[in-house]
Amino acid sequence: MKIRFLGQGYNTQQTDSMAQILINALKDPAYYKFACLVAFASRSGVSGLAPHIHKSKGHIKEYKLVVGIDQKATSLEALEELLALEVDTYIYYTTQRIIFHPKIYLFEGDERNLVIIGSNNLTQTGLIHNIEASTIIEFDKGDTQGIEFVQTMKQYFSSLFDGSDANLKRLTQELLDKLKRSFKIPSESNRSEVYEKEKEGEGEIDNSDVEGSEDVLNEIFSSIPVQKAPSDFKPVRSKKDKSSNPESGPTNTRTGGSPELFPTDETEDIAGEESAELNNNAGSPGILWPVHVIPNWSISADSEVLIAEISGPGRWEQANFDLNNFTNFFGATVGTSDYFIDLIYIHQDGSLDGIQSSQAVTVASSNYRFELSAAAGKPYPSNGKPIGIFVKVALRQFVYTLYMPQDSGYSAIMAVLASRFAGGSSRNKRIRLSASELSVALPQLQLWSL
Repeated sequence: MKIRFLGQGYNTQQTDSMAQILINALKDPAYYKFACLVAFASRSGVSGLAPHIHKSKGHIKEYKLVVGIDQKATSLEALEELLALEVDTYIYYTTQRIIFHPKIYLFEGDERNLVIIGSNNLTQTGLIHNIEASTIIEFDKGDTQGIEFVQTMKQYFSSLFDGSDANLKRLTQELLDKLKRSFKIPSESNRSEVYEKEKEGEGEIDNSDVEGSEDVLNEIFSSIPVQKAPSDFKPVRSKKDKSSNPESGPTNTRTGGSPELFPTDETEDIAGEESAELNNNAGSPGILWPVHVIPNWSISADSEVLIAEISGPGRWEQANFDLNNFTNFFGATVGTSDYFIDLIYIHQDGSLDGIQSSQAVTVASSNYRFELSAAAGKPYPSNGKPIGIFVKVALRQFVYTLYMPQDSGYSAIMAVLASRFAGGSSRNKRIRLSASELSVALPQLQLWSL
């Protein structure tokens, strides 16, 4: 077995690049199989290798190219170039909040094999210009360690290699047409624009309110389980200590007063212990809706309220919001991963869930999300969209409730929402108003009786 390191883009006096390694391997008649699993692809990356792939068809008889489409990093033109190669090419994508990110290139032959694993994507910058690092492993057919290594890799990704994974879709013109409608696949020019905006800290182009953009992907792909962290892997999340801000209310703490890193059973139990206090404070002056899961949480007449339709059907607990409400109502910043809000769910019977800390998420399709634990596991209705009512009680602190089409009061809420929403019919309806306005418009809501 021969193992060597391939560096690229940093020490430019060394002229090797991933592009050259792949070109050499594609020319080598010793190989009859070629497979690759990559996160991203660009037109220039694919077209640069295209002549060599076409020529390799004289000796390579089996191809399997698997490409991801996350983060708007794979372009429409790249997929068109891949389709024109006329080799087995597949798209992998999941609606789960993770991305497909391997970079593996595998050449197999009767006498020897070549495996490259590293950071190089199927883009021109990834293959030539970026600062990248990879490990190249070459071994003969009699090398049991090398054979075992490839077998282990294939076994791990078995459903990708054998084509049985439900989220692995063969690239066809029909699939490409569907993906165009999802806004998941940018053109090369839009891909460059997104990249430049991200470099400049301006975020992505907003497609969050385009009706059906996520639905298209949910029709094609599904969610998968997320791998759990080791028990002794305990990262500190970059959640700001709100105790320093007098508007924010108290912060959950462990011993010593430091911000809580992970929710505990004690946090969840607070709801059961303190919800009984609600009726004792319901008559407090100026307070419409006292919430005692955290002391001093209450809704005043001036509290701001967001009423929003929630799209689905796939994993609708990851609720999408438009850019305006994401930033101006919830206070999040596009593209950052260190902003969290505290949520308390109020059931329609008046009972309360514990505090949920929800991370602001900007996804590649330019949707802006917060996860709603109350929606987890609930089927998405077929006769209308769920409506969420969110009330801001303090900085980064919100109480909310959900109404389904079959719920009492849903029609009245929808009537208010429809009458005040000024956007197009294809957009999700969202309005903001004060708690006092909402209590006048919908005095029959269960939340006012709390």
